[in-house]
Amino acid sequence: VQHPYEAAQFAIWVTTATEALELDNVNGGLYPPLKDAVAKVPAMQTGVEFYGGQNVWELFDDAALHIPPGWVWGPTMTQVNQDLSDEMSKVFQGQQTVYEALGVIQTKTIDTMEAQGLAVTK
Repeated sequence: VQHPYEAAQFAIWVTTATEALELDNVNGGLYPPLKDAVAKVPAMQTGVEFYGGQNVWELFDDAALHIPPGWVWGPTMTQVNQDLSDEMSKVFQGQQTVYEALGVIQTKTIDTMEAQGLAVTK
């Protein structure tokens, strides 16, 4: 990164500023890493078309309250996210079912973890 300070400032703005969260929600939305964002951002107090008009932000807010403080991502989460993206795109293109995609993702995840020397319970 040529401008690390500016990149860090942008990352903070895009994930915490009400204006950025409003824009993000209008363009599809991601759950923000900012406490009480749903209550502070008017666009997050309405339904989301993608989810059939449901207000998923309130649901996400409630779910976030139940995440244990010591929880961390798994050791292969970057790979899992990429596999999820790849396999779900095949679902959307009609090339496989969600069930088949999840099977592929599970197999790839287990293979990757075992290749790293991690014990996996199947």
